[in-house]
Amino acid sequence: MLGGDVAVVPHMIEHYQRLGVESFMLIRHAEHAGAPVFQATEEVVRAAGLKLYETHVGPWDEDLNQALTERVMARFPDDWFVVADLDELLVLDHPLRDLLAWCDAHGYDVVEGCYLDRVAADGGFPEVTADPLWDQFPLAGGLSFPLLGATPTKVALARGRVRLTLGHHTAVSGHAAPHREAYAQVHHFKWNDSVVERTKIRKSRFQSGTWRLLSPSLISEAVRFLDHVAAHDGRIDVTEPLFMFHRCGSDYRDHPQWSELVAWVHLHWPAGW
Repeated sequence: MLGGDVAVVPHMIEHYQRLGVESFMLIRHAEHAGAPVFQATEEVVRAAGLKLYETHVGPWDEDLNQALTERVMARFPDDWFVVADLDELLVLDHPLRDLLAWCDAHGYDVVEGCYLDRVAADGGFPEVTADPLWDQFPLAGGLSFPLLGATPTKVALARGRVRLTLGHHTAVSGHAAPHREAYAQVHHFKWNDSVVERTKIRKSRFQSGTWRLLSPSLISEAVRFLDHVAAHDGRIDVTEPLFMFHRCGSDYRDHPQWSELVAWVHLHWPAGW
């Protein structure tokens, strides 16, 4: 789903091309056809040598992402999908094709994972440039749950027939690979120069009913984030031990507290462990 922060999209496409993904099903979303993001999204996708798969114009209702994604996936029920938002870059502990072959051999049709939130070294919100995202946002940690109270788990890979929850945080059908044998890092590049304004808009639209809201917790998550930033001079507090922030590259073994972070996540979300 494209339509949020277009600056991240070229990095996302390049990352998945390097992983070996050859087929991209990119859905453009805008609240109206005159929105700046409407044309900008098409230009970014064209520059990458790809085409948009679909376009949806209308409110960013909470369940829209899930509905559009599942509709596309259902057209190809036996194919594998990388299920990722535009700011989510998967890092796997095995090459993608090897991992999928292993899943096929063992009858698994879902691979799960959890967030590693990527932030700037000083906790600020820089503009995304053409430089590697790993260098622009060198710190990685678990921000989504301890700060926002948000669910940090994600479905990373799934066959088209698998049904997902809102936000792709879990699967409600299918046979997931055991987490001890296959578990993805979902590097989350949300925390850039547009995130504060996007969060304010999201909060306002949901509170007013302009966008359909199914989970009232989304508003409280937005409030926690905005309050935290206001209390820390417009930044994320990267010194908070609960967030487990460390310098981290793009290798699965880079984060020194990854095993601790995963154990902490599964203490609160034990399904499938």
